[in-house]
Amino acid sequence: MTYRHKIISLVLGMVCGALCYWFNDYNEAYVMGIHIYLILGVSVFISALGLSLYYKNSTYLSPLFLCVGVIVAALGRIFDDLRIDPTDHNLFPFEIMSLLVIAVPVAFLGHWLGTLVHKARR
Repeated sequence: MTYRHKIISLVLGMVCGALCYWFNDYNEAYVMGIHIYLILGVSVFISALGLSLYYKNSTYLSPLFLCVGVIVAALGRIFDDLRIDPTDHNLFPFEIMSLLVIAVPVAFLGHWLGTLVHKARR
């Protein structure tokens, strides 16, 4: 896994996290009528699948860097909200855990499907 692959995985994860976490209010779970965890799951799956299809020698680190990007985007939102009101995210470790429970399996599923496609092409 090259340095460029790691950076692209991280940035894609940050975009996925920003899509689901930055465009709603603190106490809202929907963005334009769609639940934020559905947005997160679909965007992470598509990103992991795309990364594994584009990079033929993709390893298990690709979905992990994708998930780290999601966490970085969520922490950025949490720290931004804490700047405004320090009592907003009292249970932020549980917010991070709920993001990880959704993002990690979906990222590995997308990566696994991409590697299956590469093996089927051989």
